[in-house]
Amino acid sequence: MARRVEFVLTELDTAIVFCEVALTTRSPETRARNIKNALEGYRVAVRFSEMREVDMMGDPTFRDKVGKLKVLLHRLSPKFYFVPLRNGKFAEKPGSSQS
Repeated sequence: MARRVEFVLTELDTAIVFCEVALTTRSPETRARNIKNALEGYRVAVRFSEMREVDMMGDPTFRDKVGKLKVLLHRLSPKFYFVPLRNGKFAEKPGSSQS
């Protein structure tokens, strides 16, 4: 169980670094790649944090890291809600889809 907690926290730290790189780069390719990597890190962390064996929502370190990551992700791509969903997927904001 402790390994899973460590994995989730490391995944969040890595996703935060990807966001910071994306926010500072001038290269559109680097920005896009790092946003994609950050989103994947967020998805994986959420999925592992929701497993029955571990209740990560009670961990203040987890909540702080998720909060920081959500702020960074929103700065990079505000069209998404970055909230943990049970299936680890992201939801678009209502009215943001382009039909």
